[in-house]
Amino acid sequence: MKKLFVLIIAVVLSSSVFAKMDSTIRPLFKAVKKGQNSEVTHLLKQDVYKSKINATVGKKKIPLLFIAAKKGSRAVVETLLKNGADPTAKDADKITALMIASEKGYTSIVKLILDAIPDKDVKTEYVNAQDEDGSTALFLAIDGGSDNVSEVVRLLIDNRADSKIANNEGDTPVELAREYEMASIVSAMTKN
Repeated sequence: MKKLFVLIIAVVLSSSVFAKMDSTIRPLFKAVKKGQNSEVTHLLKQDVYKSKINATVGKKKIPLLFIAAKKGSRAVVETLLKNGADPTAKDADKITALMIASEKGYTSIVKLILDAIPDKDVKTEYVNAQDEDGSTALFLAIDGGSDNVSEVVRLLIDNRADSKIANNEGDTPVELAREYEMASIVSAMTKN
């Protein structure tokens, strides 16, 4: 699962991505990448940038929201969402910003993304979305093993994450938590 972040960073930071990037998104991309919320806010006041809020970069079609989520920049994530960034966007590998934030253990970003999806059915579908490896945000949260894993798992379960969804190797979040000896997380998942 760690390959998810290595791949994202490699694609986003490669000079070929930057060179081929639409020049109108370049300043916004730079500000998001650097976590410069005041600059992101300033740029998004201009129609040319606001219209690019859901633009993607690179062959993997990585949305700006993913870059902010990966960086752990809560303020930038919040600004992007308030300005119309699609919280349910997926890249070419079916990875979502929620998956990224969950794996990194960014509890406040996970909450922001979940709160940005008002429709319960859409939220349930999104929380249980699977990437190319069949992993869900719940699986990635456990696999990431951050210090905040319990809080992230609780948020996901409270938003109807299904702990029985298996990845492409047949592993479920519950099995993974058992393997990692996370008894309290196993308990939280098996209660629901």
